[in-house]
Amino acid sequence: MMERTDEMTLAAFETALDRWGGMLADWPAPERQAAERLLSRDAAARQRHLAARQVDGALATLMQADASPFAVAPVRRARPAPVPSYRRLATWGSVALAASLAIGFAAGVALPDTSDDDAAGQVFAAVHDVDSGDYL
Repeated sequence: MMERTDEMTLAAFETALDRWGGMLADWPAPERQAAERLLSRDAAARQRHLAARQVDGALATLMQADASPFAVAPVRRARPAPVPSYRRLATWGSVALAASLAIGFAAGVALPDTSDDDAAGQVFAAVHDVDSGDYL
């Protein structure tokens, strides 16, 4: 007895399921006939065919115009909504502005008054003595 060369393997069947879906009627005739022969003798192929048909059915249900939005609601509730990045940027910008204002105010209050001529003269004389190499 001669062995048939047009027999479909399980790997080829899985590839065909991915390409044409679980409805064998939509397949080209030679592949459909080979798949039907494989399904008649292989339990693993029947399991994969059943899984492919379930996936096709689920996708068809989701693609309907009147599909229920409640199917996606549990997924949305499971993860908190992220804070938009512009809010985060505005918050950090405001914090940086407030910090720079506070530091500027504290530095202005803590530094000595520059309107006093004596203090300014002492600093100038000290710098001038160092720069002139003790010639003064």
